[in-house]
Amino acid sequence: MTGLFLLSSSAWSAGTLKVTTPNGGQKWTTGKSYQIKWSKGTAGAKVKIQLLKDGKDYKWISKSTKNDGKHTWKIPSTVATASTYKVKITSTTKKTVTDSSNKNFKITKSKGGGGSSALYTISKDGSTVRCPTADAFSEAELSYIVCQWTCATYKGRTGIVSLSFLYKSPSFYLYSYSVSAYTGCK
Repeated sequence: MTGLFLLSSSAWSAGTLKVTTPNGGQKWTTGKSYQIKWSKGTAGAKVKIQLLKDGKDYKWISKSTKNDGKHTWKIPSTVATASTYKVKITSTTKKTVTDSSNKNFKITKSKGGGGSSALYTISKDGSTVRCPTADAFSEAELSYIVCQWTCATYKGRTGIVSLSFLYKSPSFYLYSYSVSAYTGCK
């Protein structure tokens, strides 16, 4: 039997969730906000969004967000500089309804500093910390602040000092610090 057969792909593509931004080649910077966009397909009411690095799960962007085709994401300073990132979006109810960026995109660290500083109140007694560079973001009911100084001494160590504050309410917060050796410090 010979003849011409026309197969329609519309039935298959109509329900497909598809990442449209970032879809490869973008250069994004920590500390800035970007729109992640996708076609909704038949993913249902909610989707989850993951950041992939080198093809592997790296960080949650959102564990559940409205399937409206867009999500604003402020990239935290904790995201490493790399050019092998992709975004993966999956239905929260239909695990097989998923898509990832077609090609890699790049995330770089913000230059920060610039002589400006941010001031945050972190405890109920009003104590504050002045950050030369800082990222602040919230997820659910938790707030998270990361401050970083390039050449500083903290607890007897000199280098790149990072302070992190995770808090849920004025009466509950956790604090951690790290000091990385930095050869530019004298």
